[in-house]
Amino acid sequence: MTHLYSIGETAEIMGVSVQALRKYSNLGLVVPEYVNEATNYRYYSFSQFHLIDKIKYFRDLGIPLHEIQKAFQTADSANVVDIMREHQKKLEAQIQRLQSSIDNLEWYINYFNYAKQHAGYKVPYILKFPKRYALYVDFSDYSQAETTLFKLRNSPQGQKLEYLRQYGYIVDFGKLREGVFSQRQQFMFIKEPPPDLAGELRGHIMEFPAGEYLCVFTDKNLENSAALSPTLEGRSDSLVLAIEYENNLHEYGYNLPCEFEFFMGPAF
Repeated sequence: MTHLYSIGETAEIMGVSVQALRKYSNLGLVVPEYVNEATNYRYYSFSQFHLIDKIKYFRDLGIPLHEIQKAFQTADSANVVDIMREHQKKLEAQIQRLQSSIDNLEWYINYFNYAKQHAGYKVPYILKFPKRYALYVDFSDYSQAETTLFKLRNSPQGQKLEYLRQYGYIVDFGKLREGVFSQRQQFMFIKEPPPDLAGELRGHIMEFPAGEYLCVFTDKNLENSAALSPTLEGRSDSLVLAIEYENNLHEYGYNLPCEFEFFMGPAF
């Protein structure tokens, strides 16, 4: 008679739990070689060990039991390969999502560090930026603009976008020359533009040109206006962005400092 192993012995030998073996049996993946009718004890044969090992290997690869069940039901290895390739695609998509989260974390870390490094920085400086994109609305007041942005971000199309959680404003250059901070639009940066601008997002995606920007770090009361003055001289108009920086998670709105970015032209 073939030597049989109790469910406990099988679990110990194969490195799986007794509960897992019962689940495999219920799904028809590995049915015990023998079940004692009096005690209902389950026993497995050595020939079943390789099946348990394959299931365990599939599980270690992250393949769900219902997909493993499909694989065991087919006699064609090509179908098994298709199941594995489909799972591979899911893992690759998951890696992309994880990498995006890692990139966003790195960006947010740099965001807070940037604010600390530039606080109190009194002189203008030049930065080169790639082409940037933003979801924007016309500005009337903070509550109205941000509420509209929230609605757009949480719309069906808006939820498909990847955001960099930083608010900014397109500033009225003429008013700025008079020492007045006046917002034309409010926006939030996005990683890339959506391929389809129909529906709710039509007319709400803006592209900022790549190139050199003359920058000044100050608050919206323009306390560092002395540093702003040289950037305004000799200019009749300019694209001016005011990019907000938070010092903590409780701040928002008018009191936040900004990096004022004056577009100078393409970088050479």
